[in-house]
Amino acid sequence: MKKKILIVDDDLDIRESIKMIIDSEDYEIFLAGDAEEGTDIIEQNKDIDIIILDVMMPGKSGIQFCREVREKYTMPILFISARTSESDKIMGLSAGGDDYIVKPFSYTELLAKIKAILRRQYVYNGSQRRESYQIYEYHRYKDLLVNKDINEVLLNEKKVCCTEVEYRILLVMIENSPSCMSANEIYEKIWGELCHQYTSNSIMVHIRNLRIKLGDTGKKPEYIKTTWGKGYYIG
Repeated sequence: MKKKILIVDDDLDIRESIKMIIDSEDYEIFLAGDAEEGTDIIEQNKDIDIIILDVMMPGKSGIQFCREVREKYTMPILFISARTSESDKIMGLSAGGDDYIVKPFSYTELLAKIKAILRRQYVYNGSQRRESYQIYEYHRYKDLLVNKDINEVLLNEKKVCCTEVEYRILLVMIENSPSCMSANEIYEKIWGELCHQYTSNSIMVHIRNLRIKLGDTGKKPEYIKTTWGKGYYIG
């Protein structure tokens, strides 16, 4: 089955250029010129595999659109933007984005990111799921359960809606509990490549988002804890 990619950008030339580049990969591609059009496409195609999303668009911004998508869906979102500052990147990730690429970008780099995200999403969606009648393997810490077989997070027996990156961070941390892991180590465990300053900071943003979803935002977090100067741990 073809992977479905939604490109949301108000610049027609960029939409068409990206489409032309990834057309050769046999993806099913949807194009939207603004957030409203993007919303309509998602409502009609809820199995979109990845959204490539411009940050600055007239009307509703990409950041606003991302937040609205995250209220219902967990598909990966890759931001593309001419904004290069660290704060802009962090804003995109905090809104629920999975990655961020700066314009002008190499189409080779963009295609590599798309392929990497789709590979991770394939695993996240449970390509190796067990049948429903079998016993699933859970990692547990107190009332937090991470299901490795069907990629599910439960807190107090209620499902926590996590993005793919958030789920993988939580899984890596709970599998290595109670060891303390730096942001660099978490990144390298998940992506299998060396971590740089921006990618290290992105892990911190994803962990902050996870804490919010787990209700773990007090001065003494119950689940994801910090050892200052070293990193994070569950335990």
